[in-house]
Amino acid sequence: PVDDGFAVGGYAYSPFQFEKTIGKFKPSSEMTATVRVGCFPCIQELLIDGYPYIEAFYVSSRDLQHLEKTSRFQGRSKVKWQDGFTTETGWYRYHLVDRKTKPDLCRQYDFIVTPVGYDSTRSFAEEQSLHTAKGVRKNIEPWLQERLDAQGKCVAIEKIAAPTSRYLVENFSVVQQEIDGLFGEGLILRQASIITDRSDGRILASQNSFSYRHSVYHSSQKFNSRRYYRYVSSCGAKFGFLNPRLIVRP
Repeated sequence: PVDDGFAVGGYAYSPFQFEKTIGKFKPSSEMTATVRVGCFPCIQELLIDGYPYIEAFYVSSRDLQHLEKTSRFQGRSKVKWQDGFTTETGWYRYHLVDRKTKPDLCRQYDFIVTPVGYDSTRSFAEEQSLHTAKGVRKNIEPWLQERLDAQGKCVAIEKIAAPTSRYLVENFSVVQQEIDGLFGEGLILRQASIITDRSDGRILASQNSFSYRHSVYHSSQKFNSRRYYRYVSSCGAKFGFLNPRLIVRP
């Protein structure tokens, strides 16, 4: 269903400021590499919570690794991420479909969640190919898969140019203030979680936390290439991101 030009019932999720996800994605030094990517398999949101669809921005493994190299912020460990259902960064829509009436839409989901076992009849080259393909396989919680199978449904994945949902959930970080002190350079990082009604621009809920990050040099990098990554302290919201289920009802 559509109301005032927007799809209703679900929500769109962006791990960056929304305007940075429209058009060709360009990783920048101001983005953090430790982002949530996509929504797959979305069974909790679609089946348990009851949303008719979820739209989410997915960051491919290649773009995520590039982002980690260019970001001013480095996490506790290097980004290690394997692509799931696609290798293309962009917006995707997830929704439930009936297996009997739309079996073609279930093939992609089935390929992703079906484990690949060893088969002695396959050649070495075939085994290597499947081993590589396992990077796109995902383990689903058994109880969620059982609930999905009991209803005869699967999760369909659709590539979209931009989200159509009326409600937008953004979780992102932005530099609040640069600091040049006695003990070196640092900055205050604001981590924001915002839910917006796109029909009129109203902010329905928001929370912020602030953390101080101190700069350090990497011995393997040039002197003028530094990362602000060392966490020192924080204040503000202590419960992570906003829970869309409490704000946007299906």
